[in-house]
Amino acid sequence: MKWPYLAWALHSRRIIYLDAAAALKISSSTFTHKMQGRIEFAPHEQTRLAELIGLRKEFLFTEIVVPESARLLRQPLGNFFA
Repeated sequence: MKWPYLAWALHSRRIIYLDAAAALKISSSTFTHKMQGRIEFAPHEQTRLAELIGLRKEFLFTEIVVPESARLLRQPLGNFFA
């Protein structure tokens, strides 16, 4: 998921993807693709979602960057319980 803050805000306000998509006048599958980062949200869509949710679009559309140290934790541990 490319936009975790947006997902959190929608969930916390009990706005389902179908309703968010309807507010943007796009299909729910297109909205899902945009949430996954396959398609970019247009600037007017970002503004509309921010108005709908009541939070700043700069916050909602902040990308999370995983530090390299955390990426190393995802390496397989091998036979850890042997």
